[in-house]
Amino acid sequence: MTDSTKRIVLAADIGGTSIRAAVLSVSDSTVSILDSIKFKTKPERGFYSAMDELALNIIDIAKRQQVNLKTTPLGVASAGPISIYEGIYDMSPNLPNWDGFGVSQYLQTKIGSPTVTAHDGAMAVLAESRIGTHKDKLNIIYLTVSTGIGAGLMTNGKLVVGHNSGAGEAGHIIINRGGRSCENGCKGCLEGSSSGSAIADIAQKKLQYAPNSILRKVDRLITAADVVTAAKRNDPLATEIISDVVNNLSSGLASLLALFDPEALILGGGVIEGLAPWWTELLQKTKETALPRYKDSLPIYQTSLSGNAPLIGAAIFANDYK
Repeated sequence: MTDSTKRIVLAADIGGTSIRAAVLSVSDSTVSILDSIKFKTKPERGFYSAMDELALNIIDIAKRQQVNLKTTPLGVASAGPISIYEGIYDMSPNLPNWDGFGVSQYLQTKIGSPTVTAHDGAMAVLAESRIGTHKDKLNIIYLTVSTGIGAGLMTNGKLVVGHNSGAGEAGHIIINRGGRSCENGCKGCLEGSSSGSAIADIAQKKLQYAPNSILRKVDRLITAADVVTAAKRNDPLATEIISDVVNNLSSGLASLLALFDPEALILGGGVIEGLAPWWTELLQKTKETALPRYKDSLPIYQTSLSGNAPLIGAAIFANDYK
């Protein structure tokens, strides 16, 4: 396929908070989002309800763009753990009770499009390797810090999938043994202390001990975005929480650098976007605990693809699949 030959592809990105469906134009060196729809995941309603809504939205967007569902491939990126190609969930902490359900077969049956699924981190690193700022590099990590925390790993130009499609669950690196756990019960893991869901839960529980916090003005369950906003206004409780997040993330980043020696460790996700004012501090904290080789040159970057990386990667994945 030459760059002048473009193909229309469908893609979806399933996260713990929201789901997005899109029609994209894919070529060797460019990917363009032509149209997209976004809606709330509400994972507690169950797999079938969420997938039925996704299928209806894909059908709707396909009609708008005059896409033939029977012949147009669909790539799905999803929060994991999830098997590659079939998209079978394996106790995903941010999609509870979806364990054992398969995305690809269900969506293909509902809409007719040939469908493949993979971990959203893997799809994000695939996107970065093709059209991102670091597309000339062969050893890349993409770490998404959002509702949960996961990674996509690429070594020597190839995706690292793992024996059970479980590679890249970087959120479960233990950075504080015995500390707060994630929804899967991994005590002291990175996700349990630094993900969007963790930030919100920690703030909600600590609020009872902070009578003067501006977070008390929030008349609903607190979100990670609320905590970031309060920290920007120097709220003591929010500032303390964000400081802990930066420290914990820096430990996780130093560990990933030591383990994989990447040319680029790219960070994305809503929490990373929110932590923009603390970016320099995050890099400095990482240098303090990283191997000596990283003291002067730290290959950590923010994604140039914003929140589109998993969606773009899913489109590339579907387009490549034979």
